[in-house]
Amino acid sequence: MNITDIARSRVRTHHLEPADGKSAVAVVSDLVAMQAQDYRGGLWSVGVRTPELTADDVERALLDREIVRTWPMRGTLHLVAAADARWLPELLGPRASQAAAGRRRGLGLDDEAVNRTRAAWEAVLTGGACLGRPELFAAMDAAGVDSGEQRGPHLLRYFAEQGLLCFGPHEGKQPTYALLQEWVPAARVLERDAALAELALRYFTGHGPATLDDFAGWAFLTKGDARAGLAAVEHSLESAEIDGLRYWFAESSTEPTAVQLLPGFDEYVLGYKNRSAFATPEILAAVVPGGNGMFKSTVLDDGRITGLWSIKKLARRQEVRIDWFGEQSDTERLAPAVERYGRFCGVPTELVG
Repeated sequence: MNITDIARSRVRTHHLEPADGKSAVAVVSDLVAMQAQDYRGGLWSVGVRTPELTADDVERALLDREIVRTWPMRGTLHLVAAADARWLPELLGPRASQAAAGRRRGLGLDDEAVNRTRAAWEAVLTGGACLGRPELFAAMDAAGVDSGEQRGPHLLRYFAEQGLLCFGPHEGKQPTYALLQEWVPAARVLERDAALAELALRYFTGHGPATLDDFAGWAFLTKGDARAGLAAVEHSLESAEIDGLRYWFAESSTEPTAVQLLPGFDEYVLGYKNRSAFATPEILAAVVPGGNGMFKSTVLDDGRITGLWSIKKLARRQEVRIDWFGEQSDTERLAPAVERYGRFCGVPTELVG
């Protein structure tokens, strides 16, 4: 196995060359969690891996509570399978919350303010209610805790990391929030050691080949916890040393892969600490300009990033425009990816330029 094989293998473990018609929830479950702070981009992250589904189909899986949008780890919004919506934040949320403790202090959110807000939100949400930010922030203000200056948004994330809240359905273009236990009451509960083991097995199965550092960074685990999780399941995985690094995986491939249009913040790009398998430092600098944390949409060809793409929306159609980093992909190989995106959106889509 070499660096090219790593990229090609990841394309397949990420279901970016899907051949089995997996459902939206199955894909999300296989990848454990799929980054989704950009809501439409999160839908397409699922869609690019499920060739028969449309954006409406993926949203239906959210409305049907098969998939949940929440903050399970790293203080970042993800899509997770409903079955995983409780144990993931229980395992990974506390460390992310602790990392943001200084921010809470800076906002003046002491334990009393946090507890009063929790009680206020539980009171208005209990019984199956799904409320938007205005209603929740009004309840917070009524409890004597000022929701302004980002205090309200910060506590929404904090209580999701604690396993109290998750996203409910949209009202128009605005999200609502629900009590996690009421939204997905059948979500699984795992003991800590079992949770670490399951997380490791599913990460390396759905993201491999990957290193221990990749796993620890992706899950925001301590190196010790990441090592313990891997040790519990490494008998179920294969490993190989490549360029002095040890990679673990469930399967590998040397076969070339097709062209894909990935959204910004896709797991293929964000799921690793070491991104050298699919991009040079110069290309990564263009994907995340100035290191600002805002990842652009990328063109993937045979597992490597070869360009950036964007959409221009017109009255009855949309255009895909691509800025290539070097030699551009063959139009015939690119056309299926453009056509697939159009079908997902339900809008005629063509490549221009």
